[in-house]
Amino acid sequence: MGQSILIVDDNTDLLELLGDTLSRKGYEVQTADCGKAGLAALEKSRAPDLILLDYEMPDMNGAEFLDQIEQNKSLAHTAVVYFTAGERPKDSRVQGYLNKMSSLNDCLHSIGKLLMPEGLNRG
Repeated sequence: MGQSILIVDDNTDLLELLGDTLSRKGYEVQTADCGKAGLAALEKSRAPDLILLDYEMPDMNGAEFLDQIEQNKSLAHTAVVYFTAGERPKDSRVQGYLNKMSSLNDCLHSIGKLLMPEGLNRG
């Protein structure tokens, strides 16, 4: 079983492009087009290794999403990275940031580095 990633982003074109590309690279990918769909995806499957979380979404922002999953002990070892085109929100609960405006190759490289054992310091 490959490493798993949940991408939560309201930009459906970006969601599809990144999700398909990561799947072809061997990752198990789930996508959600809003915070509520992301929460539902987490309830239905095993904890992902990484959550790429858009900060600005219409139904809830990234901080509100994290508030919802904070007490979920099954996610204790899941890395969360804000995936944003805007300013980096300050949030000590995330392990990093990924700029949406980066090239697809740069995003793939960053995700690969994040998922390496030394890529993130996860509880």
